[in-house]
Amino acid sequence: MRSFTAIAFLLALAFTTFAAPNNNGKGVDNTMNEKDFEKTFHVIPVDEKDREKIKKALTKAEEEINKHNKEDGSSFTESLNAYSILDDKTFKKERTGVVINEAQNRTFATGLIFNEEELYRKYPESEAYLLQLSRESTPPATYDAREHGRISPVKDQGQCGSCTAFASGAAIETCLKDASKSLKDHADISEQYLLDCGMAAHDADGCQGTHNLVTYIRQLADNFGGQTPHENTTPYKQTASSASCDQSAAKYKSGSKVTKWHQFSDVTVDQMKALIYKHGAVISGVKAESGPFKNYNGGIFDVACDDNQIDHAIALVGYGDGYWIGKNSWGTKYWGASEGGFFKIKMGICGIATLAAVPVCEPTGEGAGPAPPPAPPPAPAPSPAPSPSNTDTCDLTNILEQSYIPTPFTGSASLWHFADNFDLHEVSVSCTNSMCTVITATVNGEPKTSGTACEKICGASKC
Repeated sequence: MRSFTAIAFLLALAFTTFAAPNNNGKGVDNTMNEKDFEKTFHVIPVDEKDREKIKKALTKAEEEINKHNKEDGSSFTESLNAYSILDDKTFKKERTGVVINEAQNRTFATGLIFNEEELYRKYPESEAYLLQLSRESTPPATYDAREHGRISPVKDQGQCGSCTAFASGAAIETCLKDASKSLKDHADISEQYLLDCGMAAHDADGCQGTHNLVTYIRQLADNFGGQTPHENTTPYKQTASSASCDQSAAKYKSGSKVTKWHQFSDVTVDQMKALIYKHGAVISGVKAESGPFKNYNGGIFDVACDDNQIDHAIALVGYGDGYWIGKNSWGTKYWGASEGGFFKIKMGICGIATLAAVPVCEPTGEGAGPAPPPAPPPAPAPSPAPSPSNTDTCDLTNILEQSYIPTPFTGSASLWHFADNFDLHEVSVSCTNSMCTVITATVNGEPKTSGTACEKICGASKC
């Protein structure tokens, strides 16, 4: 386990998307110096002492990645990304988001249950469904739902523990397309709607993760009419709020809707193959905290880890000879670059494919409508009149320029960093000409209300 604790900022500009590079499986340069690394991944050191920490962590990460990639017989490759310099504990907080109690994996449970009352409750309908499917289905030796046009593009959850919403979204999008009689393109639902309405229903914790894999598809089928807004109507924000569950938002007309859900535990290989062949995309879990997985570039990941420590939700979309094909939610540009943001993983390791959840969809009887146009970006906050006594804004010119962001900057951004004591500081800001107003500020998920804007952002009177 890497011991480095990042106190550098990682900055994510709002409304930024990434496309998969045409790198022929080579990934990014694994021998960057610290300044190139900072420029490529927008990692902002607090000071020269912090830059030295980045340099040491980067050197160690490069050595481990390049050593692995030179090994004969390795079935997968690794590459640098923004999270390669983070220790496993820090990485887990930012890029995963499934919280699982050990008791929830007992053999007599039929799925991951959110509360104690349902912890040991079985779901006869799901058990009967899987039994019948296993008896009637004859899946082929290998199968890849992508080759049949059933899988939507990979998305990026950003710095938010929203993996279950994105894994659910992947399964829902496939389910809607399979059931629709008139949807020509892939469905593109709003994960933001799932996050906000999940918090409003007190069944999920937004960016703090979920306690099961079925949360969002169960809510959608049982409480929200089986349909969500389109991504363009309610775009992703990397945050979640129970006050933002807008049930009046126009629903996406895909020609189908989610009507049921199933959840399963202790799934066998043959059962999972049958589920993938039937449903195309199956929500499942994996342990993603380990160093090699967060550096994955391509090939079949085969490094064993603790099966009982599932911390990340993904969608399984196929299988080969001894491996599963997964759809992740970490974008396409760096992680899994050789696989376009998908991944392959050896069967029987890291808890993969032992848990499963699927939505069930039916046609609505209405034709699919066109995708709505993208929502316009919010207007930037007005620039306040400069005043020595104004403590509501902070000049981030230095931070932005260190991250190679053109200044003056106008727009929204999210910044986070870890202090030496592992406290996670997260700030969302709205900027006009690099003068930034704090929208939200938290420490370890708890609101931070005291201090000036600069103190909330960088812990000092001036950033």
